Amino acid sequence: MKMFELDTQMPPIVHNEMMRRKATYRPLKSDNSVAKIYYFISNGVKQEPLKLWRLVFIVLLIVLCTALTSTLWFTNAFWLTVRKFNVISNHSISFNYFEHLPVDRMSFCIYVYNYTNVDQYYARDLGSEEEEEDQLAVDYLGPYCFRESPEKRSLKFQDDNRRLAYKEATVFSFDAEASNGTLSDEVVVPNFPYLVVTSMGVDYNALFRLALATHIHTKRYQPFIRLNTSDFFFGYDDPLMDWVVGKASLLNIKVPFERFGLLDALLSFINVEVQVDTGVGDVTRAGKVTGFKGSSKMNFWKTSACNNYQGGEGTFWDVDKVQRGENIMFFASLLCRNIELNKIGEVDYEGSKVPRYEIIPDMFHKERAAFDCYCHNCTTNLLDMRQCLDGFPFKATFPKFYGLDPSHLTHLKNLPVRRPLFLCDRSFRRPIL
Repeated sequence: MKMFELDTQMPPIVHNEMMRRKATYRPLKSDNSVAKIYYFISNGVKQEPLKLWRLVFIVLLIVLCTALTSTLWFTNAFWLTVRKFNVISNHSISFNYFEHLPVDRMSFCIYVYNYTNVDQYYARDLGSEEEEEDQLAVDYLGPYCFRESPEKRSLKFQDDNRRLAYKEATVFSFDAEASNGTLSDEVVVPNFPYLVVTSMGVDYNALFRLALATHIHTKRYQPFIRLNTSDFFFGYDDPLMDWVVGKASLLNIKVPFERFGLLDALLSFINVEVQVDTGVGDVTRAGKVTGFKGSSKMNFWKTSACNNYQGGEGTFWDVDKVQRGENIMFFASLLCRNIELNKIGEVDYEGSKVPRYEIIPDMFHKERAAFDCYCHNCTTNLLDMRQCLDGFPFKATFPKFYGLDPSHLTHLKNLPVRRPLFLCDRSFRRPIL
């Protein structure tokens, strides 16, 4: 009886495993495989990227480029990052740029009104036999051009580096090559010491006013004086001013100056203490004026809006407004007021397109609400600067009295007439007329 029967067709288990050991190893190969592997060989690495990884990488790259493009074009994140370099901090590029303005040449020109018939105009007062004339005749001389060298001194960070205080130290020097005239030219001009003393005399006490009037009548001082242009620009001694200084010291009266020169007077009002925002708290406010003559706001004008400082001092500008082509503002220390500039186009500057601005044409227009707060009983195209200039009887207008009502000029003749163009220098610091 057979208990079992050996199937000779089925190889023994041991034999089967021996066959497996002798078999050559071949990796599985499938055309439907979703990936391939990296093979490492002795002479280097042969890289055959995975198809799926390649697809994922391309998709991620597209998403990243789209996000970056959207950020650059539709947000201000890029400009805010760039603007961080404008933060004024100690030893930074912006600090050096702010302290030493990188401008090769800044200049301005002055035209002088030379009065040619003063003797005839005052013939009756002087007891002259010449025929009296009822209008002053003027010659338009110049231009007399000057190089401006701006500098900032006594720089000091304040308020946890959020504010930077400094004092202007601008210097003027005569530019003979650009001028049509010399400093030795003789001119007849208003005697500013005489005009200032008689104008401010109303604020002195009665005793001093009486003494002043008597002295002027006795010495027969006149409101015009003959000078060379060097003295007119850089200062001259005046006998009336010497007398006023001597008497004012005895009566404890403040005198605005002891020696007058047109440019010296301008520098005394330009070279003052100013405070600006460093941009530490808000980078978009870098360079904006926050203080002037030690005060956080002015008290010269009628409204708080006009007494507030708007814009910078001319080194930094509102980038967002410049990009949008909107009007921009800066604070003019000589006028103690904010000046609005209007974009008129673009020019090439060192390979780049940069905007060119001009002062808005109706800046001094009495019908303009923004101008009304700067004056009382406003006159179109005439700004009274008395409050800003410590009582000096100065008024500002466009060159050649452009736009001023002729009724204010009936005492003058031979006035040139033309419409001025207002441009800004490279630093946009002050207008060039």
